[in-house]
Amino acid sequence: SNGRLLVNLPRSVWSCSRMASDSAYVSLYDSGRSATVRLSLVERSGLAGAADLGSRPGTPGTNGSPLALFPALVHLLGSVALRPRLCDDAFVAACAEYVAKAESRAGSGSFPGAAEFRSNVYALLETLSQCAPTLVQTAPGAVTTALLPALADVLARGGSGATGGVSSADGRFLALKLTCDLTLPLWLDPDDTSDGGSRHRALAALIRDNLLPLCPTLLADEDPIPLYALKLLGGALEADKDMCGDVAQLGLAPKFFEFLSLEHTNNNVHNVRLCLALAKSRAVPTHTLLTDFAAGHKVAAVLSYAHENAVEPFLEPSLGICAALLQRVVGERAVDAGR
Repeated sequence: SNGRLLVNLPRSVWSCSRMASDSAYVSLYDSGRSATVRLSLVERSGLAGAADLGSRPGTPGTNGSPLALFPALVHLLGSVALRPRLCDDAFVAACAEYVAKAESRAGSGSFPGAAEFRSNVYALLETLSQCAPTLVQTAPGAVTTALLPALADVLARGGSGATGGVSSADGRFLALKLTCDLTLPLWLDPDDTSDGGSRHRALAALIRDNLLPLCPTLLADEDPIPLYALKLLGGALEADKDMCGDVAQLGLAPKFFEFLSLEHTNNNVHNVRLCLALAKSRAVPTHTLLTDFAAGHKVAAVLSYAHENAVEPFLEPSLGICAALLQRVVGERAVDAGR
């Protein structure tokens, strides 16, 4: 049945009988040491019936609502032994549906139980971030084709110009954090060709076509959303230098060098590495970097501060920017001298 999750749970955790609800039930059998907990938040049509969750009949052991089963998922995901058995393609696909349902009406009305459903999905997203290494190993296909697109859709509905309802700031933050935790390990592992490279190509398309265009809006969102947007961008450019051109076309290059300031709240190691990637690439002309962006003066100030205060994470990328700018100038002078 669509959306069902099958997992093993120690019998001490649950001591309830078969549930009467047709949308969520627990069936237990005594195998000596364990019980099988079968959770289904949706019957017949995926999450289409989630609007009725708040008015379903009482369910033994769940405070009258099948939504009370969500904490069981968080508990299971917290178990190192049980987590790999739960995190399969079907579970990840179900999580994608939960995300879509939780934020689909966040800015345009509500349904009975919506607030509780949404808060439970938020808790699930937070736990999934902690379980990201397992998800990447056990269900990379569903992560790429189902969960990441659902998260991108939440991010796309941030801001006043969004269509289909505006997602909440909490939803966008948790969606972006989980996106980083899942995307970067997959993206930074180009040696994974177990599927002929199709998954990596799908991920590249998702980053280039869906995630990168959202970054200008994310960088202007509430804290700490810009931090994770910079982290996502940094990982994208680290694995694919050609994306520097996409970033420049989006008009983000001036932003990165604007952030490269001791007073700016977005002056972090992710932004410094983005500036390094742009300094090494030819997506931004040397004259623009040195004159319009004042890259030389800004990186000198950051490097001096990092050296004097032993801020080691900033030292290497700052020195790299200096080296890249010097190489550019020397190279262009050599070209001019040869004319």
